[in-house]
Amino acid sequence: MSPEAADYLETAHPALDVSRRSLTAEIYETAAREAYIAALNAARAVIFDMKQIAPKSHSGTRSQFFLLIEQGLDFDRKLAGFLARGFDIKQKLDYGPWVDVDAADAQNYLEQAETFVAAAKAICDAGKDSAARSRN
Repeated sequence: MSPEAADYLETAHPALDVSRRSLTAEIYETAAREAYIAALNAARAVIFDMKQIAPKSHSGTRSQFFLLIEQGLDFDRKLAGFLARGFDIKQKLDYGPWVDVDAADAQNYLEQAETFVAAAKAICDAGKDSAARSRN
């Protein structure tokens, strides 16, 4: 795993932690928003590891991530769709029109983000392992 990908994943974990604490504190909107931010950073880790580029925008990250999937990245498309769903909720929470997020929604967002981050980490770790094998 590249140092840059590790940094993106390192950024994803505090966002997951904030999402968990927000869910416990019944601040569901923050839980949903931070879950998305965790997944976004995990996607950026995969993109950097595979393409050595760092998309700065949300839409650029989604585009690059789905391009990787189209090119054969083994990542669940439904789970990858969380990037679009998460961005939509973040935009509505940040800029309106306001949407209410209930406990079940927040829990669902958190679970999807946890799964997304774990899958992204596995991809980055596998890349690290194959790079180490190719050097030997």
